[in-house]
Amino acid sequence: MPDRRAAERIQIVAAVECTAGGQREIATAYDISTDGCLLQTSLGLLEEGDRVCVRFGHGQSAEGRVMWTRYRNAGVQFATPLPSAAVAGIVRRSAEWARKTQAAVVPVGHRPAHALAPAAELGYRLHYTFCVILMAGCAATLLLQR
Repeated sequence: MPDRRAAERIQIVAAVECTAGGQREIATAYDISTDGCLLQTSLGLLEEGDRVCVRFGHGQSAEGRVMWTRYRNAGVQFATPLPSAAVAGIVRRSAEWARKTQAAVVPVGHRPAHALAPAAELGYRLHYTFCVILMAGCAATLLLQR
């Protein structure tokens, strides 16, 4: 399949918040460009064609459309390109975090989560554990409200 991207993707590892169809989920961005990003979600809520808002933190967010999904991975094309300075800031913060935590920047592309490098797998497991705890807390709150 030919790569139709207009802008070069830069590898990152960044926790992001994505909202689609009224549902919010924490995901990991594994690459970014001015035109889009690769996300890996823990719950797999994103589907091809979904409109999504991706929040990168530090006031940076982008709205776009899910162009493809595979496993828990999703390719997002931004509706409006991000400024190059915004992308550079996201890449810089990702690199600083990776340096501090000694995390490996591992693009997952179309590979399933079990193919991640050990550092990325640890990050995924921590991310997954956080989501499970968060969902349990939400479920308990809903039950208590009845």
